[in-house]
Amino acid sequence: MKLRNRHLIWPVYLDARKTRREGRKVPKALAVESPQLAELERACASLNLNPEVKAGAHYPRYRLGQGYIAVDKAEPKLNMLKKVASKVCEGRR
Repeated sequence: MKLRNRHLIWPVYLDARKTRREGRKVPKALAVESPQLAELERACASLNLNPEVKAGAHYPRYRLGQGYIAVDKAEPKLNMLKKVASKVCEGRR
């Protein structure tokens, strides 16, 4: 699903148990095991990305899905994902 002026963040992008081929987008050092939508939403809110949660949607490669978060396009997607991942890591400590 394409949304203008919004990036989609799927939990699989930050999942340390997934490989790059399976959908992880951030380096393994920034990834976390089983990221939840709630913690992704908190991380995005703390970065002022205006998160909008869509629960129940599934990542196209996998049948089971938690949903995704749509955030404002403030910067390139990979940079934004790295910042979100580091915030999620901080929240887990």
